[in-house]
Amino acid sequence: MPGSKVSGRYAKFCVLLREARIDADVTQAELAARLRKPQSFVSKVESGERRLDVVELVDVLHALRVDPLAFWRRVGGL
Repeated sequence: MPGSKVSGRYAKFCVLLREARIDADVTQAELAARLRKPQSFVSKVESGERRLDVVELVDVLHALRVDPLAFWRRVGGL
């Protein structure tokens, strides 16, 4: 995310979230449909342009069928 105003820690979080989506073999469009959001929502979250609150994070992870605690352990080094 060169030139971005996203902090290093949040940028890493965004990368891990994107990796979780890709590992789940889900496109941005598919995730957006599951969340009943526009595809741009997912794009902005993954780029760090839009931040997630904890409730939204859990919704995204459930839509990806990813255990929130397992994801949080992966993020733990932030």
